[in-house]
Formats: sequence, C-alpha cells, structure tokens
Amino acid sequence: MHFERHSPYLCEAFHIMASSPLPQPNTFSWGSFLYSKLHRRLLASHIKPFAVLPWCFADPRNCRDDISFPDPFAPDPKYWEGRRFDGKGEVGKSGKELLEERIGQIWTIHLHNQWNKKFPDGGWMDQLFERYHTKLDMIGRAREKATRGVEAGYVRSEADEGEAEEST
Repeated sequence: MHFERHSPYLCEAFHIMASSPLPQPNTFSWGSFLYSKLHRRLLASHIKPFAVLPWCFADPRNCRDDISFPDPFAPDPKYWEGRRFDGKGEVGKSGKELLEERIGQIWTIHLHNQWNKKFPDGGWMDQLFERYHTKLDMIGRAREKATRGVEAGYVRSEADEGEAEEST
C-alpha cells in the first residue's frame, strides 16, 4: 500500500491513534483494532477502503521465513538469509550486511507492545538505533553551526564570492 500526501487512510489512522485509549501492554491485537476501526470509518465516509494490508508492511518479523527479520530482542542469529551473520568464511555480503540492506527497504518495525523488553547490547537493533542517533547528532551539529554563522551576522553574499575570486 502506498500513501499519498493527505491520504484519507493515513490521516484517519493517525486521528484514531491520537484519540483512542492506549493499547493494553503485552497484547498483539491493537493493530487489528486500528485497521478495523479505520476500515469501518472509511466505509461510513463513503471512501473506498484498502483491500489488504500485508503483515510485512508493518512487521517484517511475521513474514515468511525466507524474508522475515530476526527477533530484535534475541541475540543476533548465527545465519540470516543463508549467510553467516558475522560474515566469517563467506565470500560476498554477510547476513548482517544483507539485513542492513533490507532495513533500508522498510519504514517501520512494529514491536507489538513489547516496550518493556530490552534489545541485546550490540545487536542489530541496538546498532540501528546507534546509527540513527549518530545521524541526528550530525544534523544537530550542522544546524547549530549554521545558526552560529547567522547569529554572528555572517551571511555569504555574491559580493563575498567576487572578492574571493579577485584575491586568488
């Protein structure tokens, strides 16, 4: 399913999430309730509802074995997609590298109300968060540097460019 900007599906789903009670801890049914409510509301509003929303759309752990993700709460697997996860003795990409490519192809990992569980230190999910936080830090530093330049009153102009060319 592909959502367009201002999609009635997505806007209504966010409204339902924002206005509904929180899901019960350690249950797996909240997603199905969300889609059920959304489906009924779309029908009531005379908007053609979605027909099928595959599990892999939001939970790549529950897909077929050949394309599912490893359990993020368990230690890294020895093998993934038929390749050693650590890459030892392998020619080509390791299972970890293949997983990292696959992660780049999805936009969510749904953990089904398991917010009290911990990810293994150094595991694939822990490393995913570490890379994300590194990117956020880089963006923050770049924004801070740009803000300091503006606050100092320095804004590069075309005249600055001309002076730089003349001095070389």
